[in-house]
Amino acid sequence: MDSNSLSSTPAPKPSVPSNEWARQKKTAYVIIICAVLFLLAFVPVAFLYFETPTCFDGKKNGTEMGTDCGGKCAILCAAEVLEPIILWERTFKVTEGVYSAVAYVENPNISALVSRVHYVFKLYDANNELIAERPGVTFIPAKKTFGIFEGAVSVGEAVPTRVTFEFSSRLVWEKEITPEPPLSVSNIVLSKTDTKPRIDAQLSNDSIRPVSNVEAVAIIFDSDGIAIGASRTFIDYLEKAQTANITFTWPEPFDTGLGFCNVPVDTMLVIDRSGSMDDDGLSPPEPLTSVKSAAESFVERLQDRDQVGLVSFATSASRPADSFLTHDFEALKGIIGSVFIRSDSVQNTNIKDGMEEAYKELTSAHTQADSSKIIVVLTDGIATHPQNPRNAADETYPETEALKTAQKAKDKGIQIFAIGLGNNVNQAFLQKLASQSDQYFFAPDRNAVEGIYKRIATALCRKGPTVITIIPRVFGDE
Repeated sequence: MDSNSLSSTPAPKPSVPSNEWARQKKTAYVIIICAVLFLLAFVPVAFLYFETPTCFDGKKNGTEMGTDCGGKCAILCAAEVLEPIILWERTFKVTEGVYSAVAYVENPNISALVSRVHYVFKLYDANNELIAERPGVTFIPAKKTFGIFEGAVSVGEAVPTRVTFEFSSRLVWEKEITPEPPLSVSNIVLSKTDTKPRIDAQLSNDSIRPVSNVEAVAIIFDSDGIAIGASRTFIDYLEKAQTANITFTWPEPFDTGLGFCNVPVDTMLVIDRSGSMDDDGLSPPEPLTSVKSAAESFVERLQDRDQVGLVSFATSASRPADSFLTHDFEALKGIIGSVFIRSDSVQNTNIKDGMEEAYKELTSAHTQADSSKIIVVLTDGIATHPQNPRNAADETYPETEALKTAQKAKDKGIQIFAIGLGNNVNQAFLQKLASQSDQYFFAPDRNAVEGIYKRIATALCRKGPTVITIIPRVFGDE
């Protein structure tokens, strides 16, 4: 073998003594055993003393923006929300010595609510003496303006001149997880404003699930945006897509003050000139003469911005109308005075035709924008025309047709007042003809007609400009 071959052969590795290998192996075992013992000892201790960050541990940890708030916590930090705005607080007299108190509150936060908060109303007299205090508990829904109502606050012989409202416990704001079920209010009607005011409306559950414990607060504002009355009602349960009737009542008329009327009124007077309108006398014809005088007095009570027109009727209505809607009240009074009973034929009672002509005028271009539209119909007899073209003996047809026309007008937002003069009228029919039962008036004789026209003129002013807000809140749902 040559020298080159010897030099290319790798040198053999030195051997490791067997006792050294054993020592290294033991050391590895010891390390593993120590690690296992460490884990067995440390991990339980770590679990014992280490706390996972929560939203209730009194510490700022995890994703929290503050102590137990913000981040993943349901509770929001103060820096994340705006304070609720108390727009106003007021008292309203119910009866002598008894008042209700209302706070109108706005929550400007889009997705933040308060589930439970205490509050207190404090009522003071003219000497700034505290005369009554009423605490309560409520909740603040997200992104909503709502009313907080307390009724039947007794003040004895004192008279409250000032009221304060404040939240008396800490506001704990939460993220809105489930939005409040959508509720809607429709068909709002205010009546009996001169005696015992009443609001009738319909509340609908527009959500896909039932709701329970619904509170509805009604607030009435005058033309200056000042609240003049408030009331509250409760609905225990509403099925999904269900609509319920709701009612609010007051024992005394509202204290409206001045300037309550600011909406113009377009009124069509519909006056019966059938043959029976001279049964009480021929010269002058009565009760027609007294009715015309009362109608003229009604016109005098209207305001300059209002309009009024006239349709008289017997077997048929005057065509065109005796007077279209006009601001010229003096001219209209002259037209009213010229209404007469035709003597060339029998003059029947066609209430339907008279109302049809009034309806046409109140849906014409003669009306004013945003005006209240009114029909006031007076008759002293039972409807006898039009006759049923298929059955002349059908005595119900004239009233049925009149009611159809009345409903058509109501569907257009036209209010109908009805006056039944004397005992020869179907009062049940005229009550149906009117928009509300209390908008039908019974005049036992012609002397009562002017007083009724006066009451209607006053009611027109009150009903036209009233702004009614009804605010539902769901305190709990199924």
